[in-house]
Amino acid sequence: MDSTEFVGFDPDNLRNFSTKCIDCISLNGENYLLFEQSPFYAEMGGQIGDSGSVFVKEQTLLVNNVIKDQSGRFLHHLKSAPGNLSLQGQTAVLNVDLDRRKAIQRHHSATHILHWALRNVLGDHIRQAGSSVEPDRLRFDFSHFEGIQPDQLAEIERISNEKILLNDSLESYEVPFSEKPKEVIAFFDEKYGEVVRVVNLGGWSQELCGGTHVSSAGEIGSLRIINESAISAGTRRIEAVSGFSAYEWTDQRVSIVQNLSRQLSCQPHEITDRISQIQAKGKEQDKKLRSIEQKGQAGLADQLIEKAEKAGKLRLIKSVVPELSPNDLRALAAQINKRTAPSVVLLASKSLGKFGMVCICSQEAVELGFQAGKYIGELASSLGGKGGGKPDFAMGGAPAGKNLNDALSRITINLSAG
Repeated sequence: MDSTEFVGFDPDNLRNFSTKCIDCISLNGENYLLFEQSPFYAEMGGQIGDSGSVFVKEQTLLVNNVIKDQSGRFLHHLKSAPGNLSLQGQTAVLNVDLDRRKAIQRHHSATHILHWALRNVLGDHIRQAGSSVEPDRLRFDFSHFEGIQPDQLAEIERISNEKILLNDSLESYEVPFSEKPKEVIAFFDEKYGEVVRVVNLGGWSQELCGGTHVSSAGEIGSLRIINESAISAGTRRIEAVSGFSAYEWTDQRVSIVQNLSRQLSCQPHEITDRISQIQAKGKEQDKKLRSIEQKGQAGLADQLIEKAEKAGKLRLIKSVVPELSPNDLRALAAQINKRTAPSVVLLASKSLGKFGMVCICSQEAVELGFQAGKYIGELASSLGGKGGGKPDFAMGGAPAGKNLNDALSRITINLSAG
């Protein structure tokens, strides 16, 4: 058997199509059936393969995908099958899953419309660089030199749906490659055979394509772009949904808007303004809270400075302080250092289930041999954490668990040695 004859463009062949089973093969523990003819589309050109069922020898076998081998044979992958199948020469009745096929067709035809819209909005330099067509989504990769702006993306989606609503007929025909109309687009610099298939949608979208499609644009329903991104230099990717998948995607977002509207006690069109108001109020409250915290830290700094150990002009402030984030702990240490230099400031605190620590040595202290990185390294290590830094500044962290006060008390900083 050289190749399988595909008869799946004719909708009359998609149900109860009789053909002869040529072979049943096993590859890597998976079973595949081969037929003389098949209405099942084999995965190729970015379009996923069909699924469905095969009735043969008084049993129904489920097909979950179809692939095409190098010789052009369609391998119908069986979801499960009894062992020792002997079906060669048996007449089989093939049924394609029509709902799934139609969903795939909607997304494939939507891909053609999306390609047209991209060229219409961004320019004729747009070329397809890959695609994936599935029952519930599509992916379209294309050449483009920059990111797509939100207004451009909105226009691409708008004119795509405008074309869908026109409900133009989709026609396909075969023609010698050398005689194809010049306006027909070919992809990937592919090697085409002598005869090619042209898919023509309303005369405004014409591409070489071997996949399955809707009979008219209106069957697509609608198209929604759900994501646009870069996948490599000069190549962008759009992900989109059509048909019932587009309805579900839209319905989920409508539900989100309705829930937000209820929670914010406003109309849907007021949500953006209401969120802006809440954010502004939050920033104002954060500013007030920060002011209160700074006043509290100033008072705490006063207390720690009063308890400082002194040796001549040099002062040591070493203490565990109440729940402070690493940033607040750093700010407190900097404030104390500024007010007490020359000094060594070593502070530690527990916040959100973790120990944080910071040490600041003034320039004079560093010149006398005191090293912030050394003290933080020792403290963090004793607590099972990590830390370090430069002689004048260092930070560290450790999982909460051991006694922080005991660990800090074991860090010896001898002022008189300086």
